[in-house]
Amino acid sequence: MSEIAQWLHRKQRQGERHRRFTDALVTDGKVGYVAYRLKFLSIRMLLKAALHLAEMSLFARYFEVDFLAGVILVRSAVLLAISLWWGGLEQLREEVRTAVFSGQQHLATVAIEKWLSLSILFSGITTVMGVAVILLTTDEKLGFSIYNAYAIACFIRLGLDVTARTYHSGMFAIKRIYRPLWSILLGDFLDVALVLALWPWLGVWSFSIAFLLVGVMRFVLLLHFVKRSYHQSRLRIHKARLWRSMKTLRLAEIVGSLKHGTANATALIDVLFIVVLTLTAKNDEMMLFAVAMYVLRPFVSAGYSWSRLFYFDFKVLLRWRCALLTARFERFVKKVAILFSVIVGILCVSWTWIWSMWELQSVAWLFLPLLLSRSVFGLYQVLGFSYVKYGYLAKISIGAILVFGALVWWFSDPFLLLLGLSLGLVVIVLLFPPPAMERPDTESVLFTSLPDWLSRAANTTVPVQLGVCTVDPRILSASKVQRAFSTQFADCTFVKISRYRFAWFTATPVTRTQVVQATAGAICELKIFENVSDEGELLRMVSTHVPLLSSNESPLRPEQLKEKFGEMFSTGVCLDAIQGVVSRKRVSSVEVKELVSIMVQFQRRNWQRSYRVGNNDVSVFAPGGVPQLVFWVPRDISQQKRDEWHTMVSWATILHSVPHVKSI
Repeated sequence: MSEIAQWLHRKQRQGERHRRFTDALVTDGKVGYVAYRLKFLSIRMLLKAALHLAEMSLFARYFEVDFLAGVILVRSAVLLAISLWWGGLEQLREEVRTAVFSGQQHLATVAIEKWLSLSILFSGITTVMGVAVILLTTDEKLGFSIYNAYAIACFIRLGLDVTARTYHSGMFAIKRIYRPLWSILLGDFLDVALVLALWPWLGVWSFSIAFLLVGVMRFVLLLHFVKRSYHQSRLRIHKARLWRSMKTLRLAEIVGSLKHGTANATALIDVLFIVVLTLTAKNDEMMLFAVAMYVLRPFVSAGYSWSRLFYFDFKVLLRWRCALLTARFERFVKKVAILFSVIVGILCVSWTWIWSMWELQSVAWLFLPLLLSRSVFGLYQVLGFSYVKYGYLAKISIGAILVFGALVWWFSDPFLLLLGLSLGLVVIVLLFPPPAMERPDTESVLFTSLPDWLSRAANTTVPVQLGVCTVDPRILSASKVQRAFSTQFADCTFVKISRYRFAWFTATPVTRTQVVQATAGAICELKIFENVSDEGELLRMVSTHVPLLSSNESPLRPEQLKEKFGEMFSTGVCLDAIQGVVSRKRVSSVEVKELVSIMVQFQRRNWQRSYRVGNNDVSVFAPGGVPQLVFWVPRDISQQKRDEWHTMVSWATILHSVPHVKSI
């Protein structure tokens, strides 16, 4: 076998093992996709649980309980800081997504550069100030202790993580970053293994040295794999422009980052509980319970952090705006929340009995309802964060904090604490159901769909100027002309009519000379209509430039469309994308996959044409840009009849997108 054949065979096997998100949107692929996403988390959970136990055993052998409390507080503070910073980087990710999906990669690069320079500055200041505070507050009698060294290592590691996660988020906004399993597990393993290796020479100082060295290694590995993803993309980070780009950072972006970071605070609500438990421990039993909770944190964390693995998928669904696919996926992940948390809970209970953790054996069975409620709570938190429902996150966060505070204040028994914690989370989950997805803001998208554009124009409260341009493709494409036009006239809202034609409306009129100058003379035809205020007048003007709108018939309602479709095409398939109902029950899984593919591609393509899938033409009724009905027309029917049907669906889509308009 030749080298090229071996390479192709290897790539084929890798493709067969790799699961795609679209597999999760159909019945026969979602289980495999979720298992593919959770396998690394499951392996890491078991390894981290063993390493946490080994680490605390080493600490307990050589240090007092007070030092264990300090270690837990410092580690937890680092986790909370990283979580807040990652949440704040949602501002960066939104800027990158907006720029890339509108075809302006250079703006995405500028956004990454300015936030990366800010992260370097912030991490440097934080590290220097933290180390200075530790050195200035050193105990005069004990001198520089192991606790001081450990705290310094934590500050340095925090600074490295802040920079690395910022660099990672710039690419993670648009694609997942592949990292092999060994690169993820190596850091967890070396956290303890390096301590044992350095112990004969450094003794107790090996804890802080190993913690710092592993942090540097994690930083280097993450940068390596993220840098490789950048090289494979069209985004290029220029080191020389880092500090100059930070000057473009606006106060509104900083405020937005703070809002995102605060919203993500609920992600580590269990860490807050451990911190409060450690600080308010009323006796040795409660302190040992706090240590045991820290040891078992890998199980608690895995019981809810699994939902964070699907953050990227929820963002994709938000961009697609397909109600059917979103509802199907959300229903499935709710089942995963229950099943996976039960499995993790059983492992957690077994762990306490295997290692004879006497502090928890009497209440170990309470971890099952705790992890179940925490898993659902975590899923709701990720949904709220992904769908930008920060008011919802504030409600569940305040509720959880009140529950935790009351429990720690009133009870000093582990049994009552776990029982109250489980019941409190159940009440919060029942009182506050998950938020529904709303249509995202599409103002920043380069070209909106014609239904969206017409709807916005019709909803303006003042007369607008309407312009229709035809460009010469030998000079520039319509997209490039529009980009040049939009840089000077930001108030215009655009729609792409064809490859060579686009239209806009604006409340701030522009002159013909300004349009020609702004588009570098690439326009070969230009028509401008002043003071357009009536929806019917708007449609009449646009219809003269769109051949698709030549029909004078009144648009059919959705029920009439389905009835008409059944009369015209007895063998066709109609999907109600809102209710998830298919007109023919005998639809193969292959047809369903093709249908999902069409609904996904619909969000990215021009709606003004039908799609060919195998031996079918697919037409979509999507008023306001949201798919409601999807029609599969067999291609063995005459072309004239198929074109007639597609025109009817498109006409109905347009007129139903504009309120109060029946016909023109």
